[in-house]
Amino acid sequence: MSDITKGKTVEHYEGGGNKIVYINLGQVCNQKCSFCVIEGNEEKFPYMKTEEVKENIAGFAESGGETIMFTGGEPSMRNDLPEIIAYAETFPGIIDLCILTNATFFDDKKIEDVLAADTRKILSFSVSLHANTPEISKKLTNGADEDFGKTVTAIKELSERADKVTVYHIITSANYDKLPDFVDFMIKEAPKVQHFVLSYPFTQGAAEKNDWIYAKFSQLKPYLLKALEMIKISGRTVDISTCGQFPLCVIPGYEADILRIMDYFSGSLMGTLGGKVFHEFEWADKKWVDVYKNKTEACEKCLIGDVCQGSWKKYIDLFGFDGIETVTKENFKGNIVETENILSEDDVLLVKSGLKQDILNSIIISGEISKERFEEIKEYALANHFFISLHKSEPSPVHEEKITDNLKPMVPTFEENHIREQIDRLDKKEVEEVYDVVREIARLTGVSWAEVFAAYYGLKPSMAEANTGVFDEDTARRFSEASKLCQSIGMTFATSTHKYIINSPKLIFKETSLDDPQPGNVIVGISRDPKKAVSAVAHYHLKTMDSKYGRSFGELMGYPSCCLDFGDYLTNNKSDPNNFGFKNAAFETLKRSDEIAWQLNVFSTASFLSHFSCSFTCKESIAYIDNFLRLVSIVDPEGARETIHQLKDFASLYWTCVDKVSLIGDYTRKDKWFREAEVVYDNKTLGWGAGSANYYQENDDDFLQKIEMAKAAIADGDRIITTAGEVMILSGKDELLKFKKDNDFVPLLVKPTI
Repeated sequence: MSDITKGKTVEHYEGGGNKIVYINLGQVCNQKCSFCVIEGNEEKFPYMKTEEVKENIAGFAESGGETIMFTGGEPSMRNDLPEIIAYAETFPGIIDLCILTNATFFDDKKIEDVLAADTRKILSFSVSLHANTPEISKKLTNGADEDFGKTVTAIKELSERADKVTVYHIITSANYDKLPDFVDFMIKEAPKVQHFVLSYPFTQGAAEKNDWIYAKFSQLKPYLLKALEMIKISGRTVDISTCGQFPLCVIPGYEADILRIMDYFSGSLMGTLGGKVFHEFEWADKKWVDVYKNKTEACEKCLIGDVCQGSWKKYIDLFGFDGIETVTKENFKGNIVETENILSEDDVLLVKSGLKQDILNSIIISGEISKERFEEIKEYALANHFFISLHKSEPSPVHEEKITDNLKPMVPTFEENHIREQIDRLDKKEVEEVYDVVREIARLTGVSWAEVFAAYYGLKPSMAEANTGVFDEDTARRFSEASKLCQSIGMTFATSTHKYIINSPKLIFKETSLDDPQPGNVIVGISRDPKKAVSAVAHYHLKTMDSKYGRSFGELMGYPSCCLDFGDYLTNNKSDPNNFGFKNAAFETLKRSDEIAWQLNVFSTASFLSHFSCSFTCKESIAYIDNFLRLVSIVDPEGARETIHQLKDFASLYWTCVDKVSLIGDYTRKDKWFREAEVVYDNKTLGWGAGSANYYQENDDDFLQKIEMAKAAIADGDRIITTAGEVMILSGKDELLKFKKDNDFVPLLVKPTI
């Protein structure tokens, strides 16, 4: 690897990474900004000849570098800028180039020449503009009268012709109260600009001597927050510059905008390569913080003080601690995750499940903490781009919930060997009362009554589901009523503090706030054990965001260990691109099953199995359904009989998605092999239909009627043939139905064999 510091004075602080470097092309500039960090250090950054610049680029690329920021002085004053860009793009390892500029020399020709040199389309522009009026701009930059107009014009032109243009804005005493006006001005003048960088002056160079440029935090805060809100509402993005950062209490709700960029640069940035010096950036370095920053005693009590660097000493000399506010649980605008202890794996999972992205998370712990466990949380946060702060609070007084006399006693947990006998001994009237309450809970929340019913009677330790919809005042009211009903039968009702938008542009699942107007999934957990209800929500969250947590969720739900092993197999075999990258569970179960037990007919809409069984003859799964139906028969014997009838005798039309596999199979299983493109059935009488009209296809009445005819004739030994474009159902040699497919789903007619 090349030594990029060779021949230069190295101003070394504790290291960053080696992925990003600023190359200072020379200190020559047509402006003399009141906050310029180069002033007083000009001898370190003399004008570099073209060949010297190229040597620096080559050395950086050879050392594994990826991103180059061309700075100065003013890079656009150089006539060789297109040549420099073109040379940098000859190195495949260089994936990003950026020009930091006031853009006053970016006329049409220079824009054309520079963009022509950007053959790989990896070039971006960070254009400095510090006012929305020529007068304030000139006061801050000490440039020519026409500079403001040139910069605004260049921003318009660049944003029209280049994809990535950022506007960089220094906040000072001369412009802080114009921040909202500035954002509004830029959105109107250059609507294609999608990103802003806002910065407080960095106390070096000219900013060290020009005391008048600094604005008090108490004065600028409302204007800054308004500007940040305007940027967010407009759909644009913003960074709050690391080198001129604010104490976090000045930007409530936007703390992550500093921490994100700080995290990014601290692990990637080498420093600045100049003509005579290599200066490593040091802003994440404790030594640097000790030199430039300080905190007040109030900061020691701050909820997020462990991730805040405090205020510039220069600022403290001028204004003391004006505008500094201790962040508390009550005024914190981020996300709070409260926990008693962080000692066990469950404690860690609960904390992980409460974390949110794109916002600062304050973890408040009232009890004990294991350093090893917290390191695990920190590693998880780092890997998944969560920002966390730890605050140790005084232990809260223990609050014991008293159960009133009218609450029904919990039924003892059933032991596997005695479930049948215990169910048979249950009091019919009491079961009916519980059943009515459970059905009302399900109506209020939209969750499965069967899952709540099973959890109450100990067939499973807990239940958890995602309730889809808009969380509004009515939803909150219904959830509150459901919580009281759960309490009345000795159960705990828990919900997530956020929801998920499915198939969002960002991820398959995007986490968002409960009051987001978009419909989303709110997690509900219910159990007789309060801790298991909360843990159910936490585990559902984790497995939603990362499938590797599917097993721990299944263990909490009480799924059979053999089925959990099957779940691990599904998670680790990501070979079906039509099914979000995972194998289709039902089809995989089918492939490993010699027969289909009616209890496990998951293809039917009457199925009550909440997990994917390892085979369609799994004994533990069959026992679960048998015992559940035995419970139901106490309160609804006719409904239980009809459910059994549907599971046993109906053939279900099931639509699935598989990867280059025709759904096949002989359910007499004489040879235990699948036959291509057909499914054969036995000759038992079916009764009426398959019980579902949801075929995931644009269906008209004629189509549905033909499907009913096809299902009714299965007793004669029908088959279904599927091709890429059409589906045909036959009775013997007679065609019952043929239709074109309008999606990638494959239909399968399924009927149990045992």
